[in-house]
Amino acid sequence: PDVEWLPPGSQPEDVDWRVRPERAASMDAAVRLYFPAHVAGSLLPDFAGLRAKVQPMGGPPSDFVLHGPRELETSAVALYGLESPGLTAALAVAHEVARLLGCPPMEDAACDGPLL
Repeated sequence: PDVEWLPPGSQPEDVDWRVRPERAASMDAAVRLYFPAHVAGSLLPDFAGLRAKVQPMGGPPSDFVLHGPRELETSAVALYGLESPGLTAALAVAHEVARLLGCPPMEDAACDGPLL
């Protein structure tokens, strides 16, 4: 709930990377939407950083993007914008990553090939 868009052209040295305590109340309210027993102030901030976004600022939410060896021209897989829907689908995403890397289906055999 606390995405903060950076202005176009922002550089790392322009960003205040600290977690801001004044945002705790909105975080507590958001957690209570799906966990009503949540006690305000019981969660501690741990991370502030950048996340790749696949939708434009102010645009509708977008799905995540998977790029495999074909797009990257290497044996790597890149996952962009993998947020809540992607985390919910983590097992299916893992199967797709394995497929992109040429591994056999996970329920049939382990991947013996190089992953990177």
